[in-house]
Amino acid sequence: MNYATTLRTMHEALLRGDASLGAPLFCGMAECDASQQMEIYIANIRTARLQVLRMHFPYTRSLEGEGVFAARARAYIAAYPS
Repeated sequence: MNYATTLRTMHEALLRGDASLGAPLFCGMAECDASQQMEIYIANIRTARLQVLRMHFPYTRSLEGEGVFAARARAYIAAYPS
């Protein structure tokens, strides 16, 4: 497996929420909990995507309400991680 393929595989795993594949990236850091580092990264990706959906669909958000919109957006993000 070449470097680009390895990176793509790790990125896709992270988007699915699988922190175990990316954990070795953080092993060299002092006092690092690799799983926690990856969970933070995954949460940041999800939050950023949710913000993008909020910005691009303000009318839908206002019609559905924040709770329903956020639930649908999270489902969309999980179904289409790339």
